[in-house]
Amino acid sequence: KAQMNRIRKLDKRYKIKKSQDVGLRKALVFLNDLEENLVLPVHVVEETSRYYREVQNRRLVQGQKIVDMVAACVYASCRINSIPLSIKEISKVAGLKSRDVGVCYYKICKELQIQSEILDPIKYIPAVVNNLHLEQNVTIIATNIIKLAQKQDITAGKSPAGLVAAAIYLASIHIGKPITQRDIGLAANVTEATIRHRCKELKKITSNLKIKEKSHDSTKSFR
Repeated sequence: KAQMNRIRKLDKRYKIKKSQDVGLRKALVFLNDLEENLVLPVHVVEETSRYYREVQNRRLVQGQKIVDMVAACVYASCRINSIPLSIKEISKVAGLKSRDVGVCYYKICKELQIQSEILDPIKYIPAVVNNLHLEQNVTIIATNIIKLAQKQDITAGKSPAGLVAAAIYLASIHIGKPITQRDIGLAANVTEATIRHRCKELKKITSNLKIKEKSHDSTKSFR
């Protein structure tokens, strides 16, 4: 009887170990796909892999989908390394629900005591401008708008993507080539309502903004 109990324990441990190996293999394959589709830096991928192994060792994957947990680990690594990728962007590329990935992310942060860095909205600007195929002047003007907003503490507690979308919208108007809020919202993954709210706040400070354009030596006031 004692020998049979021992065999049962060994068999149970083997099954658990085998299940973890299969899960880890699936997670790493999925991470490899995300690395290619999101063009992630090597150090972010390595850190994501380390997070997932820790998550698996603590059995936090139980009750969650492996792919959701991997995507959450990617987002956590991006936040720590100040890479401007949102949960919505990662989830969209991965074909997952952002809500499910978000639940896993907060679970990971709580259990592993991860404190993410606050993302700088300015780092979002080039990607959105490129997606919209806008002029470089828009990047310069939008950056100046965000910098002024940061100095006046308007950005605190606001979504970086929403601020960037509003700044780009105002910048496009300034250069005389306005882009619709709908198009900017799609490129930045924010709603038109968010852009309208952020624009109201930014318009209050842009009247004193001085913008130096590349094609001219003079400066202009943003109106």
